[in-house]
Amino acid sequence: MGGEDWKEKVDRTPFIVRISAVTILLFLPALTGYFSWTIFFIPLVVFFLLGHFEEERVYAHIMPAFLAGGLLALSLSSLPAFLMAASLIPVGHALSYAAKREHPIWRGGLTACLTLLCIWFLGGVTLDLFLSRNLYQEIISGLDSVLVSTFRMYQNSEELAPELTLQLEEAIRQLRVILPKIFPAITVNTVIITIWLNLLLGNWLLRKSHSGQAPWPCFRQWRLPDKLVWILIGAGFGSLLPLPGIQIVSLNSILILGLVYGLQGLAVLAFLLHKWEVPVVFQVFVFSLILLQTYSVIFLALLGLVDIWLNIRRDKR
Repeated sequence: MGGEDWKEKVDRTPFIVRISAVTILLFLPALTGYFSWTIFFIPLVVFFLLGHFEEERVYAHIMPAFLAGGLLALSLSSLPAFLMAASLIPVGHALSYAAKREHPIWRGGLTACLTLLCIWFLGGVTLDLFLSRNLYQEIISGLDSVLVSTFRMYQNSEELAPELTLQLEEAIRQLRVILPKIFPAITVNTVIITIWLNLLLGNWLLRKSHSGQAPWPCFRQWRLPDKLVWILIGAGFGSLLPLPGIQIVSLNSILILGLVYGLQGLAVLAFLLHKWEVPVVFQVFVFSLILLQTYSVIFLALLGLVDIWLNIRRDKR
């Protein structure tokens, strides 16, 4: 009943106000630079709207908002930020598509990840052709420059001991060598984290606004296909082969799957804390402590892998 009330209020709102609201939600943070990190939750906005209104009606608001955002971007000389924000709109549609067809959570997430990766890849190729520049090399060069400037800043600081300066120099040198090799994994993992957060929040919002109904189960029940572990095993063997190309592909695969199983390990941890009836305050403390640790992803990934063979979350009833 409460859900119907707010939808009725939306219906009574003037069309121009609704368009302005959608424009602000989708594009204003990116174009103005304030809270620009919120653009990664654009799929959440689209997913939420498609979960409550007809698809034609939602896009009848998004398309005018898209045009308004484009004109605003031209006036503010913020076209790259606008394109980044616009690239995330189809991801919300992909999530809604998976939810309405009752795809498993892993399949919905995979569909959304592939959608965003394809958009970024095609967008990058298109910009390369139009600008006659290699954006990939420019990004790598920019990251390398950041590493060099960071080291120089610490090198000129008198607070670091000479031994620490030498250790930092060696770490920066190794990072400059390996960063171009693992950049694909960094990009894919950025996409995975983005989709995971939108899935998590979108599923929770739909459950709250639909009287307990959501397209997928609670996060603590999210599970990956068991056969996926064989790709990780194959990548582990590939990293041992004396072939540089296969080693790079295997290394990127291990980093990607390590994050994926780390997220499954986080779901297993949430399940165990819920099963043991740990107070919410202490749960927040545990999650914060783990996520702030450098090697927490390794622990969570191992926990996610253990769940495959031991089936920790099975229903004993």
